[in-house]
Amino acid sequence: MNTKRVAIRIALIALAILGAVSYLNNFLTIVVLLGALESTPMASSFRNTSLPPTNTTAVTIVVQLSGEMGNQLGKLSSGLGLQLWAKEKYGIDATLRLQHQNNGKWKRAMENTKTCFPNTRPFDFEECNTDEFNYLRTKQNKLFANETALLNMRCYTEGCIDASLSFFQKALQRRDLPDRNTNATIAIPYLLVDFFSNANSVILDRYYGNIKKLFAFDNACCKAVPEPDESVFHVRNFIAEQPKRGLRLGFEELSPNKTALELFSHLKAGDKIAITSRMNDKVGDYVKSLTARGLVVRVIKGQSPLEDFCFLLKAQKELVGPSKSTFAAWAGVLGDAEIVRLYSIDSTHTRKNMGDDFFSNYNYTNEKLRSRVSFELYRSEASDKEATMNKTA
Repeated sequence: MNTKRVAIRIALIALAILGAVSYLNNFLTIVVLLGALESTPMASSFRNTSLPPTNTTAVTIVVQLSGEMGNQLGKLSSGLGLQLWAKEKYGIDATLRLQHQNNGKWKRAMENTKTCFPNTRPFDFEECNTDEFNYLRTKQNKLFANETALLNMRCYTEGCIDASLSFFQKALQRRDLPDRNTNATIAIPYLLVDFFSNANSVILDRYYGNIKKLFAFDNACCKAVPEPDESVFHVRNFIAEQPKRGLRLGFEELSPNKTALELFSHLKAGDKIAITSRMNDKVGDYVKSLTARGLVVRVIKGQSPLEDFCFLLKAQKELVGPSKSTFAAWAGVLGDAEIVRLYSIDSTHTRKNMGDDFFSNYNYTNEKLRSRVSFELYRSEASDKEATMNKTA
């Protein structure tokens, strides 16, 4: 009998310890977010129009994560921005919770994000990958039918964000909601966010200071760094990696010839360029075209992807890369370069597959972004040939 009592006591103590660990993890996440949630001048402009708080402690914004590290940063930025926006304009106190994608690469993306961005380490990337959340999703889908503002929010404009958050606020006040369990971590309705806030986003523009604070970089991830007078150029090599899918999705990059003659036309003989690439064995043609102009070129090799990200982040003179590369774009936005140039391609493929969105750009109101980051558009060589043929026809 005494042995059974001792066993029961040990079990109860173990459960108490597990509960304390879970509480501590949630507490650390809240502490990190509180630092990032300090108001910015632009954010505080909402205060005059804010409404009374909803006073619901389990109100949740669920961020549906996807992609690799650069995409993770874009999704986390959406969640943080909406959390700030909801609080400041609509009086909604919400907690951010994460759900990873159903693809094995989420683990590497999570590991890379947590390794180099210490403030994300307390986050639980699996928190909403549970049977409990699947049950809540089913209940919410039945209650709100096809209300995409809640079920799958994808907003890239201020108007869309305001409409969705306004609907969320009204939904929280409905009288037919299920009884709230005081022990629950997620209440119905919750807001499911599934869009990126990358370099060309209203959320980055509005909450740049908060986002940069959340994504403070750990210099332990660094290896080589650029020279102060080097232009740093990122070749993503989308088409080399995915020949058919890359073209179909409009992920084109500037040719080596146009890179040398147009993208870096401002450089003079003797100026220096450092190239990073996911596939650095396939940048030889870029090296040839750039050196033919008398430029001094080196290719950064022998580094991990995280060390390459640091290299881009530490560029001082200028960082240049395709706007479709969230890897390069986030390094530019979060980094030290005096000038960040993100380019898009105007071609038959990009116009056909992306419509009006073929040119990724944004007119910043944030002075720090506006003074450093620019979006540029270049025609592909194929488009140049088509234009020439049309003129002579």
